[in-house]
Amino acid sequence: MKTNLFSLLLYFSTSLFAQSEGCGVQNFFDENYAEAIKCLDKEISLDPNNNLLYQFRAISKQNTGDLNGAIYDFSKAITIDPTLHFLYSNRALCRSLLGNFTEALNDYNKAISLEPND
Repeated sequence: MKTNLFSLLLYFSTSLFAQSEGCGVQNFFDENYAEAIKCLDKEISLDPNNNLLYQFRAISKQNTGDLNGAIYDFSKAITIDPTLHFLYSNRALCRSLLGNFTEALNDYNKAISLEPND
């Protein structure tokens, strides 16, 4: 269930990756999601306002089947930067997979309102 990695890569510049890259990001790109989550837990505790770390952890959780955990992390990332449309569409996917269709539709509508041409 690898989702929106392409959007994530397009959005963030190399300098942002350099600022946040640690064992969590490396494990993420190695598709070692369980280890990425452990590392990202530690990295987030050191930098709790780093939106990018929540995004990597959310997608890692999504890829391990922890959809509720992914929703939590996408929500944290949205709280930090509510202008990123792909956060809403990723959270909507998790919500729809859990059968929360009304909440998913609200998220999809928000994503579209932020980026109608995507």
